[in-house]
Amino acid sequence: MVQAPAHSFPRATALPRWLATSTVAAFLAVAITYAFYFVFSRMMSLDEGYLMITVQGFLEGHALYDSLFTQYGPFYYLYEWFMRAVLSVPLTHDATRWLCIFHWITASALFGMAGGRMTKSFACGVFVFALSVVHLRELANEPGHPQELVMLLVAIGALAAMREGTKTGAWELLAGIAAALTFTKINVGVFFGFALLLAVRCHASGRWTRVSNWVLLALCLGVPFALMRRHLAMDWCRNYALVAACALVAVFFVASSVSPRTEFAINRYFKMAAFFIIPSILFAGVAVLTGTSIRGLLEGLLVTPLKMSETVLMPLPFPDIFAFNAIVAVVVAWLVIWKRGGPLVLILKLCYGLAGSFLLIGQYSAQLGALLPWVWLVLIPTGQPETQTRTQSFARVFLCLAAACQALQAYPVAGTQIANATFLLVMTYALCLTDGLRAVRVSERIKTQFKELKPGTVQLSGLLGTVALLYIFANVWCQLPATRRLYASLAPLNLPGSQQVRVQPEAAALFQEMASYLETESDAFITYPCFNSFYFWTGQRPPTQLNGTGWLQFNHAQQEQILAALQQARRPRIVLPTALARRWETEGAPFVAPLVQCMFQQCQEVKRIGPYSVFAPKPPGKVLSGL
Repeated sequence: MVQAPAHSFPRATALPRWLATSTVAAFLAVAITYAFYFVFSRMMSLDEGYLMITVQGFLEGHALYDSLFTQYGPFYYLYEWFMRAVLSVPLTHDATRWLCIFHWITASALFGMAGGRMTKSFACGVFVFALSVVHLRELANEPGHPQELVMLLVAIGALAAMREGTKTGAWELLAGIAAALTFTKINVGVFFGFALLLAVRCHASGRWTRVSNWVLLALCLGVPFALMRRHLAMDWCRNYALVAACALVAVFFVASSVSPRTEFAINRYFKMAAFFIIPSILFAGVAVLTGTSIRGLLEGLLVTPLKMSETVLMPLPFPDIFAFNAIVAVVVAWLVIWKRGGPLVLILKLCYGLAGSFLLIGQYSAQLGALLPWVWLVLIPTGQPETQTRTQSFARVFLCLAAACQALQAYPVAGTQIANATFLLVMTYALCLTDGLRAVRVSERIKTQFKELKPGTVQLSGLLGTVALLYIFANVWCQLPATRRLYASLAPLNLPGSQQVRVQPEAAALFQEMASYLETESDAFITYPCFNSFYFWTGQRPPTQLNGTGWLQFNHAQQEQILAALQQARRPRIVLPTALARRWETEGAPFVAPLVQCMFQQCQEVKRIGPYSVFAPKPPGKVLSGL
């Protein structure tokens, strides 16, 4: 095992309370200001309106999955009910974006607290907070998305892992969080639970430990390939699976080798299982009690997510060099454990921490491909022996395993999920950097001179360091002045519930004209892509609760149901891009045949607003039928 050098750099004197409080206030002020300008200057997202319209449907009493189309679990809707109905947060774009800011900053703050406790360093906690704020800015592109709640729960999980060894309840808290995640986004919950199981087994002793560890190691190797089996013929997907598998194998192997062992009583496992099962039953019960059938619950929570890779795929740029890097990381991990790493580990930790914290900040794909396979470095001790207490060991092991498991959520849609998949890596960079700096050798002369410094001099140094980091955070990472100028240059949307949102002037004019037209000339409408925000801007209800982000999400029977609802309206309208309408008219669109056939056989273009065409029934009839 790699131990700390005999003469490590001395720890700085603790900051006075006024300086610590001022530091927290300053970083929070910068973060909230940046988040406001950034969130309210984002372009309108399809997912934003989609999630808001599903929340509206749930609040109005429509049953999830059976009548209300959604891809997310009941815990998200229970949470939204609490925020909107109990706390009276309005269901508007402005309020939804303010909630996004709250989730973003709170998740970052909790993660910073976890980092500070894990390293017993206030400076590290602030550093983790600043990195987290920058890393999670992708949340602003889809306000109201369940991923906000997911990141909040994951941050709470990182903090809860610190309870192991000091207080009871760590496993139980983490199991409860896994249940909440499973009933929000099932893949994230499953990965979180798998990481918890691996972390527990890494610290367990007993007669079956060796056998179980080999089985779990095989699972670590096979799960990524099984998950991505449908697209393994593609180079990027094969490389992605290999990187994830290598990261899991390396972390589990190293954790099993360095973690302190304890023989856990069997009742602890049953208790952990109960804290997963009981909340799961409660969350499922909420859905059933609000009208969802058991079949609908299984279909919406399990079957639909499993079919996701069949209907949508967003590739991730993963060149062969990432796969080679992952294999090298596994080989080096084996050498470090069995052949001793010596100074190599310290060098690798510093390089890993610097690369993640400064060189690749905000570059999610590079973090996933280049740095994820080396996350096991966090587990190699380079500090004093007390850092290998049971508490520190479990927290670090769980963090690394969860980071490796959560990396899988960027498949099959590598959009904002890449930022979510690499969120836990933020703390691993800070931990490695902190460990490395604490273990750097210094001469006795420098060490003596440092000890002889007056407390005021040390505190002044801390103040200057804080100011320097605050400047980097505000002006380099957040680019706060440029973000503020961008917000000031945009036009207010000035639509109901969207007074604070700003967009490009052309987009604002288009949305205002379209909303005005639909409000006055239509009493029921649908759009492609499904821009559900117009229902909030016009004050109208959608024809059905089948509201997604595109028509491809609905089968032909569901499309006929939408058309049947439009038939009941006096002035139905269908809106879609003019260029797309022309292409569909000449080439056809078999996947959305009912809606397309209705448009071109029984409707005509009655209005053109910017790049969009508005279709209405041909006179004199108004009966809509898709076939």
